[in-house]
Amino acid sequence: ARIPKGRAAFSTTRENLLKAEPKTTVLKLLSGSRGGYICQGQADEIDGGRVFVKSHNKPQARTMFEGEVASLREIQKTNTVRVPQPIKVMDLPGGGTAFAMEYIKMKSLNKYSAKLGEQMADLHLYNKENGEKLRKKEQTIGVGQTEPNYVDKFGFHQITCYGNITQVSFLNKIYDVRC
Repeated sequence: ARIPKGRAAFSTTRENLLKAEPKTTVLKLLSGSRGGYICQGQADEIDGGRVFVKSHNKPQARTMFEGEVASLREIQKTNTVRVPQPIKVMDLPGGGTAFAMEYIKMKSLNKYSAKLGEQMADLHLYNKENGEKLRKKEQTIGVGQTEPNYVDKFGFHQITCYGNITQVSFLNKIYDVRC
């Protein structure tokens, strides 16, 4: 059977996926489908709490969402900025992919803008500070690189996307990392 595309198809498919993939019995729509330039998304209440599910029907959707999962996990490791916990990347019947993640209620950032700015600065300084810690450890006899995780190359270990454009930027020593 042909699977219709668009908001109605996303709603039905979303329900079926959320009942099967995260194994939920409770499913309550919290917000209507909203479409952006690249993805559609909806918030739902499930057994484990609130989730935000977004979908994309282009062939590179899985690559895009897997890159987003990897990016969110790397940001989480820094403990600098609060980002949603990735839950699952799921293939949609008929093509495309959906990505379920923790729902974070967003309010106006005006009163939090200074704090967010500090957190973003901390995120950007994270690698530089890890490099300095590593250099100090290397000067100590008998200490190897176990922590901190320092990246001395430009790029990312996973294919990511900029909108619909696939970005293959695997770690490369050609670029000089400066923070």
